[in-house]
Amino acid sequence: KINRKIMQKKLSIVLAGALLFGHSAFSENKLTPELMWKLGRVSEPQVSPSGSQVLYGVTYYDVKENKGNRDLYVISINGGAPLKITTTPKSENNAVWRPDGKKIAYLSSETGSSQIWEINPDGTGKVQVSNIEGGLDGFNYSADMKKIVFIQSVKLDKTINELYPDLPLTQGKIIDDLMYRHWDSWEDDSYSHVFFATYSDGKMNNDVKDIMKGERFDAPLQPMGGMEQIAISPDGKIIAYTSKKLSGKAYATSTNSDIYLYNIETGATVNLTEGMKGYDNEPSFSPDGSKISWLSMETDGYESDKNRLFVYEFATKKKTELTSQLDQNVGSTQWSKDGKSIFFISGVKATEQIYSVDLKSGNLKQYTKGDHDYTAISLTGNAIVGTKMSISLPTELFK
Repeated sequence: KINRKIMQKKLSIVLAGALLFGHSAFSENKLTPELMWKLGRVSEPQVSPSGSQVLYGVTYYDVKENKGNRDLYVISINGGAPLKITTTPKSENNAVWRPDGKKIAYLSSETGSSQIWEINPDGTGKVQVSNIEGGLDGFNYSADMKKIVFIQSVKLDKTINELYPDLPLTQGKIIDDLMYRHWDSWEDDSYSHVFFATYSDGKMNNDVKDIMKGERFDAPLQPMGGMEQIAISPDGKIIAYTSKKLSGKAYATSTNSDIYLYNIETGATVNLTEGMKGYDNEPSFSPDGSKISWLSMETDGYESDKNRLFVYEFATKKKTELTSQLDQNVGSTQWSKDGKSIFFISGVKATEQIYSVDLKSGNLKQYTKGDHDYTAISLTGNAIVGTKMSISLPTELFK
């Protein structure tokens, strides 16, 4: 299947590159693949806890080396000259502000495997925070900065070389069940699991715990899921994660993922979306921890079903759909600072715009209009920062 929306976005990047660079920065006046790959890709804006700065990444590609490199930048919330804070040949990913705003943390394989690093917002004082064997695939802090939640692949099955030690060089695969391949990724002997460890004095401690120990299921969902499918409550006591705990043919034919709540103090796990048969994803706690939101599709097996926004209130144990009156998908949700509304991105008339919904009244508000797509948002106390692209502009930061 060809996704028309993805093709449209790729075309907009190509045309924007031609308009911006074709007649000035380069001698040639026609767009070529080489020219397109010279463009930097802006992504993942993150407003600082103080609301004064924005963290983001820019990826450049080297055609000759056949690889890309992503560096981190910080810019004032009012614009101005950006500051490049990383300059290593290794990409910096999963960048987040530490909850106190004094440090920026990110993943880098600068010392071999992918580990957590911290750096000052001015680019000084870089230190390695974690030293986990095999590396990490994603992470985030608890709000009180006492824990770090992270994801890592865990080997639970034997490889073909372990099953047949007399064939140490074979790269063959034994396929006797579904699901053996998802898009361009083979199922292997490992499963993505959620872990947590305590954090103190700028280091992640060695008291690491796998909250899915022994489970042959993935969290986040593979092959494309990331930390947007994991959340930790503001009090640091509950980890919410997304998983599809099915196997074989049932896994391959179903889209019935669920949101699970793991209690750090008791070790108990509860399925929040038990009985909801479609694709449940992207949990997010309210600022005071009294509620949790998530995205949900209704029909099992229907990958193109409408993404709806749900909220669960812990005190009343009540689930509420907030976007039943909206005949559009919901994505990229963000709680307002006061917890009274949720902001999100939704597609309308072949564009992606910013909306919010009021939890009490259910009223919807559309903030942006025009022939453009917003691809990500991050909130301050009184403003929205987002990445926006159009047919004449590659992805840039807007407030």
